[in-house]
Amino acid sequence: MRASTRALAVLAFLAVASSRVGAADAPPAEKNLLDDPSFEQPKERDRFGLVFAKWGGWKYEGDCDFAIGQLGRTGRHSCLLLGRSSPKIRVAQQKDLPVGRYRVTAYLRGLDISTGIWNQTTEFMFDGKYIQLKKNGTFGWTKLTYVADVDKPRKAGPSFGLMAAGYLWIDDVCLEKVGPEVALTPAPVLDKEEAPLAPPGPLPASPVRCVECGYRNDPAWKRCYACGTELEARQAAPAGPPVRAIASFEARSEFSGGVVVTEHATDGRRALRIDRSYATMDRPQDWTGYDYLEADLFVEGDQPLPLYVEVRDAQTRDYWTRVNYNTIVPPGASTLALPVRQLYVGEKSRPGRPLQVNAVTRLVLSVGDKPPAPLFVDHIRLRRDDSAQQARFEGLHAFDLGAGTSPVLEGFTPVTSATLYSAGRGYGLKNARIWRSYDALQPEPLFQDFICIESGGLAIDVPKGKYRVWVNIDSPSGYWGEYQTYTRRAVLAEGKPAVSETMDFDSARRKYYRFWDVEDTPADDTFDKYQQAYFQPKTFDVEVSDGQLNIDFQGENWACCVSAVVVFPLDKAADGERFLQFVQERRRFHFNNYFKRVLHQPARNKLSPAPADERRGYLLFVRDWMRDVYYNDLPDKAERDQPLRADAFAGEMEPITLSVLPLRDLGRSVLAVSDLSGPVGTIPGSAVEIGYVSYRLSRVTMEGSVYTIAPRLVLPRAEVDLPRDVARRFWLTLRVPPTAAAGVYKGTVTLRPSQGATAAIPLEVRVRKGALDEVDIPAGPWGSHIRVPWRGDDPQAAQVNRQMFLASLRRMREYGFTSCSGMPQIPYRGFKDGKCVLDFERADEEMRAVKDLGFRAVVAYGAGVTGFNAYYKDLAAAQKAGFKDYPQFIRAIYSEVQKHAEQAGWIPVYYNLADEPIGNDLVRSAENAEAYRAAFPKSPPFFAAASSFTGSNADDPHFRLARAAHVANWNLHDEASVKLLHDAGGAWAFYNGGNRWTFGDYMYKAARQFGMVFRLSWHWNCAAGDPYYALDCREDDYAWCNSAPDGRLVPAIHFEQLREGLDDYRRLITLERLAKAKADTPAGKIGLAIIRDRMAAFKLAQRNHDALLGGDDWTRFRRKVDEAIEGLRD
Repeated sequence: MRASTRALAVLAFLAVASSRVGAADAPPAEKNLLDDPSFEQPKERDRFGLVFAKWGGWKYEGDCDFAIGQLGRTGRHSCLLLGRSSPKIRVAQQKDLPVGRYRVTAYLRGLDISTGIWNQTTEFMFDGKYIQLKKNGTFGWTKLTYVADVDKPRKAGPSFGLMAAGYLWIDDVCLEKVGPEVALTPAPVLDKEEAPLAPPGPLPASPVRCVECGYRNDPAWKRCYACGTELEARQAAPAGPPVRAIASFEARSEFSGGVVVTEHATDGRRALRIDRSYATMDRPQDWTGYDYLEADLFVEGDQPLPLYVEVRDAQTRDYWTRVNYNTIVPPGASTLALPVRQLYVGEKSRPGRPLQVNAVTRLVLSVGDKPPAPLFVDHIRLRRDDSAQQARFEGLHAFDLGAGTSPVLEGFTPVTSATLYSAGRGYGLKNARIWRSYDALQPEPLFQDFICIESGGLAIDVPKGKYRVWVNIDSPSGYWGEYQTYTRRAVLAEGKPAVSETMDFDSARRKYYRFWDVEDTPADDTFDKYQQAYFQPKTFDVEVSDGQLNIDFQGENWACCVSAVVVFPLDKAADGERFLQFVQERRRFHFNNYFKRVLHQPARNKLSPAPADERRGYLLFVRDWMRDVYYNDLPDKAERDQPLRADAFAGEMEPITLSVLPLRDLGRSVLAVSDLSGPVGTIPGSAVEIGYVSYRLSRVTMEGSVYTIAPRLVLPRAEVDLPRDVARRFWLTLRVPPTAAAGVYKGTVTLRPSQGATAAIPLEVRVRKGALDEVDIPAGPWGSHIRVPWRGDDPQAAQVNRQMFLASLRRMREYGFTSCSGMPQIPYRGFKDGKCVLDFERADEEMRAVKDLGFRAVVAYGAGVTGFNAYYKDLAAAQKAGFKDYPQFIRAIYSEVQKHAEQAGWIPVYYNLADEPIGNDLVRSAENAEAYRAAFPKSPPFFAAASSFTGSNADDPHFRLARAAHVANWNLHDEASVKLLHDAGGAWAFYNGGNRWTFGDYMYKAARQFGMVFRLSWHWNCAAGDPYYALDCREDDYAWCNSAPDGRLVPAIHFEQLREGLDDYRRLITLERLAKAKADTPAGKIGLAIIRDRMAAFKLAQRNHDALLGGDDWTRFRRKVDEAIEGLRD
């Protein structure tokens, strides 16, 4: 009886669906002004995501897509707007309409449409009038009617928008001209739904879930009644063998490139050897149903080999529409494993759509032009992984929460902000107030994405009984570096508190700095060390008495970053624990498969300690501070047991380094410096700041897929543990007193290990005559603040962050830097009584600080004024303020800013208007800069634009942007581009590419010979996420300087070397001044010749000193300049 009832229901469902085609209520074609009103002309998705030939639209923000709806009210298709997370998407069609009255009708269908930002849901627009429909939830086809007048000929037409997570279908749209007898409608009129969205019949005992929306269906229905996805095609068991060969090299190679050889074969007797460049396989492939693309690899020798894998599909058009996968191949035999279901076009840090696995067209393996060794490849194959199915069991519920485009861990069911609870699905979000959904792109598929739930949560239909819940609410830190803090958060089960946690500023600071003095070593397991600390899932038991488990969350914004929920019956706890162990190991696998560690390969020096070294327990060596010392380095013979020497001018800071290689564990060891005695007086030992170099994780590739352990920071401590065989460098910074007389000063550096003999190392410092000139142009970092992430209204946090800001400024000036960015920040609050309202309180405070410390200029990142878009024309802000002319709007604001700046005595400010725009954004940016230039043809105020431009093509849009700004702030540049700009009356500055050379001799050339206005480089403290863990967030922790929990600054070696670059610059300007004053003397001629020859040795754009002049040139040329300066002072 039940079977026949189901069959009748299926027949009825299919009959109703087929009867819709050509139904009488379809819009009459002769009256309809729209093309393809029923969305029956789909096309291949274009670069804007559009999928219909006659309909346009735009994806404005959030995670959303246009799709071909598989449920048509009439015909086969409809338009589907799919919103996953914070979407803003519109589909529209415009027509040339004469004056008249028009009626729009359309049919809408919704599934699980939630409420978005500002309580927006669905939207209708006609003739520029946007109207919120306030229609959400789940509903069947519902007719919309709107009547409006068009008062003058123009392009106009209907638009339908989705501003909340969920599914919105549009079909049978009609635009027709009507007579005046048809009444106007102030807002769209929505009829009752034609029929509720409901299953066509009862569910069977074993329903199948739709893989798209999760609703339960009878497989006999063929398509999901809720969203239209085919059930059989999507639910069918994977076809083909568990392992399917893609390429074998026994008969012939399907790859162009490489050579078939007999060495290192794993599947037969032959393999492919790639000596250089790349090998390509071009043929259509279907990878559907498989989890991994694998290949057996072999690298001879002891050097790891970088490998780039490119995968194209039928939709690939360029770099950003193909998979670009970077990894590293270790020496010896290994297996490449690419997770097929987690491959996205673009880059790891800028992912696009998923790979079209059923339409793969090309596979490329590239080793570059100069690999350290050949790569051997064999047995390229697809493999299906059933470990998740084996780990699952009856009664298990495992949900992976996150953005709709994010990867899902094997064995888990995805839940997005559009996955609302319904009885048809049996699970979903219920009464959930969602702050945002997020994909941080790391560390692995389960925890990298999450939904921030502020209240409400997840509902799961389960039988009555006791259950164990495992949930993660910890964040991996955001893509842009957002760090998770909260004051209170809680997890409730069945309305009762299961987890409750609080955080204040002190506990947040302890967490933020938990790794500040924790080194990284080759013995570490990176996953265990950092991921276990980052994530601490909560486990609790709960009893369900009403057939539905409700897990609710409480906390503001980032507090509850819900990424995973696992539920299982308590009487199956053993099975549940095995599943959680599977989850842990899969997370570890994906982390280690993506993040590949390569270690430093030291020079093959022989370790031959002398008897005295053996007795004291260590070797001492002195290496040029421009050359790194790694943990596994051995000293050159020439470096061993050398005295410590330094040369400096009065008032200068100079690095001195000493390295130790323990032959046994030395325990806690202390370094001390005595007073230095000279010809007239002494330099106190307190003038030498002692630190040690700390080894930390560092990215080799920008996205972190390859990383290493490198000498990175100078921790401000004079004592450190010295374990056996780990080389340690002490970094001493000598501050020569400004009053120090010229001459040689001598003292002693003493090393006292707790488990070894004490060593006294002679220290000799030569103080040269006079002092160096100060830097005479603005030069410094992007940024100026170091902040502990916490609520801005907390007085304790505000005080700590202000103290670190002032300490940062003092350190920059102490090192000689004369510029920075990050100020002023001036909130714009609109216009009142015709006058611009601006808040200068914070700006005045910070601008006083930089002026008092002697900075020359600052650069305001983001144009300094907040409250409107400074990078592109913000016409809406101008119109709101009553301006039709955009330059007048800008003039009104920045005239007030400049007037205040002059009255308050600010130092010069360069307001930045662009951040490396490309494509259409570049054109928009240039138009915006031209509006600012029209507002202020002559400066001040000064407007700059960060971009790049090389060559002499005046038609290049980058040059258009450069010419519009008062100062073109270029990263990439050359002599031709600078000349072109100068000929056009423009000025330029140089940003990024920071190193000793580009802040030294190169900067002298750029400023003196090519008129460079200022110099900036990234970044004072752009610590993303955890400031001492390099693999979280979008990019590495770019920081000239970091901080300790007590507020002390922790400089990077990079910062120390940049300071020495400034000192190189100071030497050249000092030499220039002295030589010009004595131009007719032999010493003057020698000085000018040194500068002339140095400048002739390179051109702009040659930014790699060692490749140009060799590493030994640093010391040799500095000594030459020092001697020339002293010769001019005799």
